[in-house]
Amino acid sequence: MNLAYGAHPDRLYLVGTSGAIAYAGGPGPREFDTDAWELAILDELDDPVPAAKPQAPTRRGTWQVFDTNGDGKLSAKEIEAAAEILKSLDTNGDGELTPDELK
Repeated sequence: MNLAYGAHPDRLYLVGTSGAIAYAGGPGPREFDTDAWELAILDELDDPVPAAKPQAPTRRGTWQVFDTNGDGKLSAKEIEAAAEILKSLDTNGDGELTPDELK
């Protein structure tokens, strides 16, 4: 493996509960985004797909906060409301969002 892939950049991946890639990061280490990786992990934990009945995963968790009508896409109205939704998630009122606040 070292001879075949030693010069290739590392990447952070997350294999979702459905068996499909749920997150694929940029080439590392310069483009590692551990915050995005952590959010993808949290999103997968919020939306487990039963092992006995494989199906296409539905996106819930963070995405569901914005997709208020549950149609799997964001309408212009939902996009406009996103800023207020994000502000409401700032539980400590410091004007910033942390991964804990996005849970």
